[in-house]
Amino acid sequence: MIAVVLTALLSIGGRGTARFQSLAEEASAAGRLYALAGLLLLDPKAAERVRAALSRDARRILVIESDTSYEKPTSELAALVEQHEMGTWFRRARDETSDYYRTRAR
Repeated sequence: MIAVVLTALLSIGGRGTARFQSLAEEASAAGRLYALAGLLLLDPKAAERVRAALSRDARRILVIESDTSYEKPTSELAALVEQHEMGTWFRRARDETSDYYRTRAR
């Protein structure tokens, strides 16, 4: 569900930037990670501020991958968001999904 919201925000340009900045300031640690992914694409200067704050955050976040769950520090997850270019991945997933349904609708 959150991935869908992120991909939608990535498609709306300037308004998305303001929403990501709002998330970065007001959301939970997990929400701030999503804001970081979006801002890395849309506003690198704002992303740097979020990245700096998240790099100091030792709180642990529950991560669920397939049938495994574990907790990781927010700081480690922030580094992964950047290293794996998650904003680009979300955008690509959005585009592939859109293309799929566009071709099926014909």
